[in-house]
Amino acid sequence: MGILERNRGIADPIAQIWTGAMMWELLGHPEAARAIVAAIETVVAEGKMVTRDLGGKASTTEAGQAIAALI
Repeated sequence: MGILERNRGIADPIAQIWTGAMMWELLGHPEAARAIVAAIETVVAEGKMVTRDLGGKASTTEAGQAIAALI
């Protein structure tokens, strides 16, 4: 996260969350990885709780919480 994004809630959390899915896959938990990726895909497809870079109005926290709620 760049210094300009800090504390503004505009950073997209998807890459960090997806990295967690990749970690679960590497650790031998493919079901967990699939659940995380599926949640990301659902939130992005719905388009309601995405950050500005994806055309939405959600904050970093809101987007992350929307993904977490689906896992």
